[in-house]
Amino acid sequence: MSGNEWIQGLRRLQTSLPLTFQGGEPTMHAGFYHIVNNLKEYDKDVLTNLEVSTATFMRRTYPHVFKRDAKYASIRVSYHHGQNNFYILTRKVLELQKAGYSIGIWEVDHPDYHPYVMRRKRAAEMLGIDYRTKEFLGLLRGEIYGTMKYEGAVGAIIPRRCTCTPSELLIGPGGDIYRCHSELYAGRDALHNIMDEHVENLGKSWRCEFYGKCNPCDIKVKNDRYQVMGHTSVEIKKVAKLQ
Repeated sequence: MSGNEWIQGLRRLQTSLPLTFQGGEPTMHAGFYHIVNNLKEYDKDVLTNLEVSTATFMRRTYPHVFKRDAKYASIRVSYHHGQNNFYILTRKVLELQKAGYSIGIWEVDHPDYHPYVMRRKRAAEMLGIDYRTKEFLGLLRGEIYGTMKYEGAVGAIIPRRCTCTPSELLIGPGGDIYRCHSELYAGRDALHNIMDEHVENLGKSWRCEFYGKCNPCDIKVKNDRYQVMGHTSVEIKKVAKLQ
């Protein structure tokens, strides 16, 4: 989708939810700066690997563009063990921070790399960078990692039905709207497309027949935007066997 299509489609949603741009790498979209600079009516944040020129980033957008009423940085930079250069990344973050951008670094606390994660966290904090860790989610050597709110929601052989209510909306690269990561990654039918003339029932409860095949991202217990622990991306009730 073009930048203008994204702007037009996102405005159709008429939602009070903030927008989070992520991917993949959102800055690779040819219309990224056009989109974020023109959606002034929305609070916005971005998840990025910051593999972009900071000079270009600062020339094409401004600190006030990424601002949210949240107790964490509006530009969340992802560090990936063995993929990013920590020293180059911290220099870029410090440069943007000095220019007034709300920015910090996040890294998944992978069990195999924990000592390295903690070492990077201490080094970044000594530089004055907000460096936070995220819980590792998923299956590793036969063990499921992560604090999940709903027992049996991940990795089940036989799915069950339930009533599910999302607190977030996921929009794929083609503009399709999904209620959860499980729907998105499994390629099930989208709820709507942001270019549809009428976009309805966003955030409403729905009957799901895939409980047990949930994605960990949807049911992990995490902080909300006020950094209060206990939030999940979906609320699940009435779990029962399929008829």
